[in-house]
Amino acid sequence: MKYRILVLILCVVAGCKKVEIPEPKEEKPVFFSDLKLGDRSLNLVAGQENIQLETRFAKDEKGIITFIGVFRPKDCPSLRCPQSMRFAIRDFQLFNPNAFRVENALKPAQYGYSWFHHRDSVNVVFEVDSIINNGTKIEWNFDQNRVHLDNRRLAEVVLSRSRSYKIELKTKLGNFTSRQVQTINLQEGSCRAVIRVDGKKLAVRTSGKEPFKFHWNTGETTRVISLDRTSTDLSNFAVTVTDVRQCESISEIDARIIMASNADRITAANFNVKKSEHLRTNDPLQFGQAAVEYINAAGDSFSSQRFSQPVESEFKVLSVSDFTDNEQGQRTKKIELQLSCLLYGNSVDQAIQLSGKVTMAVAYPD
Repeated sequence: MKYRILVLILCVVAGCKKVEIPEPKEEKPVFFSDLKLGDRSLNLVAGQENIQLETRFAKDEKGIITFIGVFRPKDCPSLRCPQSMRFAIRDFQLFNPNAFRVENALKPAQYGYSWFHHRDSVNVVFEVDSIINNGTKIEWNFDQNRVHLDNRRLAEVVLSRSRSYKIELKTKLGNFTSRQVQTINLQEGSCRAVIRVDGKKLAVRTSGKEPFKFHWNTGETTRVISLDRTSTDLSNFAVTVTDVRQCESISEIDARIIMASNADRITAANFNVKKSEHLRTNDPLQFGQAAVEYINAAGDSFSSQRFSQPVESEFKVLSVSDFTDNEQGQRTKKIELQLSCLLYGNSVDQAIQLSGKVTMAVAYPD
């Protein structure tokens, strides 16, 4: 008793402070979305408000693996539930159980969106037409689909007849570089420009619809320019040609190449359409590996795959890390994504902008 009195006296003398007991901390969600769909937020959190994350993978008849993560209501037995969101990354390699390494298929990188072919899809083969040899390095860039191909004299790609594409070819032999950008439109007609060295002059060969406008990096605006009247300080000569339809093409050549002994036979980088034919393939998807689908409360589906994406679209894997096995005993990877794309309804007019970040997981085969 005397000890209690002593404690009370000490509290009165010293002044006891009230100790606040902290509230239990809420666990930070592991899998969630921080997205903007149109003008509203789309925040799905696994483990909250009846939402779960389902991880799985699928293998098609060709043996191609697709890694899948789906946010969906727990009480929905269907794989296509209202108020669900599906993310998929498709591997381009045939699955080989003896050689498969998930880190080769899933890694921090920018992934292009896949999209379904339509009746106007055409398989096109481009061929380098300029003079090259075994030491020439070749680089192709296709801006609409973010396809990048190296060291191929032939480049094969699927294009829509109803769209224009900027296609770039770069060549390099030793330190000498050259570049060409063509606008390709299979329906309305394409255009291109290519510089040719002609003694002490540079001439431009063009295709498209006349009249043409020429704009050189020297400031001149004619089809042919004289090297005698041109500054020798330039590292390259480049010309942009615009035809009457505003179809634009670019040709560029290393300034040092005109000093070569065989300069009269040299043209800048140039390519032709070797073959084009309507698509006949069992693979319904265009170049690209990424896909997103959202199903709203009414059960309407909006998918990134129905039509091609704008050039500025993004599907960027920021990080990939190991995670625990799923309920089926399959191994999984935790993935952080940053994305921006259009989700299409049944037509191009029914498009909704989606952007933001997602932390999810996918399953993969052993």
